[in-house]
Formats: sequence, C-alpha cells, structure tokens
Amino acid sequence: MKALYAEALRLGRDLEVLKALPPEGRGPILTEKTDFMQRVISELALTGNYQTADLAIAYMYQQSVQLAEWAREVESDGGWPDQFQKWLGNMTEEERAALKAYENVNINRRDVVQAVREELALFVPVWSGHRRVLRETIKTKRYVLN
Repeated sequence: MKALYAEALRLGRDLEVLKALPPEGRGPILTEKTDFMQRVISELALTGNYQTADLAIAYMYQQSVQLAEWAREVESDGGWPDQFQKWLGNMTEEERAALKAYENVNINRRDVVQAVREELALFVPVWSGHRRVLRETIKTKRYVLN
C-alpha cells in the first residue's frame, strides 16, 4: 500500500512539474502519465481505506485537470496526446462534468500525505515508536514543491 500511495503522490507532483517542459516534449510524457494514472487509480480504488484512496485519487485528478487548464490558458495548447483524448472520450458526460469540477479544487498534497501516514500507521505494531510518528500531524514549514 505504501508503494501505491507513493506512486499516486509522485504522479501528482509529476503532473505539476510537466508545466516546465516545452509543449512538444510534454506529449509523450503525458501519454505515459495518463496510462500510469489509470492503473494507479484502479489499484487505489481496490486497496486500503476508501477515504484515503479517494483523497489520493482526487489529488491526481486535480493535478491533471489543472495541468490541462493551465496548458489551455497559457499556451492555447489543444494538441493533447491521443491516449489522453481517448481517456476523456471514454467518459460519460456526467464523469466529464465531475472532472471539470477539479479545476477549482484545492487538495493540498500535505493533506494527502497526512491521511496516508495515518492509514499506514494502522499496519505498524502498536508498540512501535514508528506507529506514533506516523500518526503525528505534520508540523514543518510548507515549501512550494513539498
């Protein structure tokens, strides 16, 4: 489960970092990330606490929708890779409308990390000091890419 949640967090960060790439270099990577996101979402939906998984899935959706919105606004980039277009094409109108709602969602990565840590603590022995550390609230200063 730890590896699966780490993949979800990594994917969300990767989607944020894709903004730094030129549009022509972004396509193949975005296709790869779309396939990866579909796999991670499927596995998350079947693994662990549904609330934590739902938060991690929502974070990934938020990042992908915000990347698409950013590209459309900043670059007028209509050339999304075929795999991404196919993914959107397979959605119902209701699903696409729900996905569009993620444009204005603000799921903080730290909240996802905190929820994942609390869930993972359930699988650490009660007597372990590591369990206590995982359940503590993250109190460090937040940096932009953290």
